[in-house]
Amino acid sequence: MTGVSGDGPTREQEIRQRLAYRTQGEWSYCGCGHCGLVWSIEADFIVASASIADKYDSGPTKEGRIANAEFIANAPADLAYLLGEVAQLREQLAKQEGR
Repeated sequence: MTGVSGDGPTREQEIRQRLAYRTQGEWSYCGCGHCGLVWSIEADFIVASASIADKYDSGPTKEGRIANAEFIANAPADLAYLLGEVAQLREQLAKQEGR
């Protein structure tokens, strides 16, 4: 959790830390629309499940479960990309400001 009054890590630092500590390597997902499983390709084990259903079947639709699994499976790479973009933009801004 982000520190109070600036005494802890920033939100970006927290995100970077979570990204560093997650199961490394590329993740993939099942597109069947039922199980919602997400797994590590290199480690060959399940890291998450995007399937949510209850006895009333009020969870996501089949398409929604696939979209959720795809989102989870791609989140590590997407976060790494976005954090790289943030760093690059900060560097460009610092150069423009003469820092």
